[in-house]
Amino acid sequence: MTQASCIVAGSGDNCDRFHVRYDTSNLSTYSNDYLYRAGCHEFGHTVGLQHREVSGSCMRQNIANAATQYSTHDKNHINGRY
Repeated sequence: MTQASCIVAGSGDNCDRFHVRYDTSNLSTYSNDYLYRAGCHEFGHTVGLQHREVSGSCMRQNIANAATQYSTHDKNHINGRY
């Protein structure tokens, strides 16, 4: 349903530009809550977050069981990186 992918690779393992894609062909089959989780999750990848199997984070592997926000750990990772 959603996917974040690197479209411009920088030096090393860094990505300078991401593309986040939503399959809009069946959006009406998903709840707003699920769409918030999916957006949070995919945009998290664009700022360097990886999957984390902890409650309270939208970065869980299974989006259906994820939160709709970033955990404190996620926010600290983003703030430390940028």
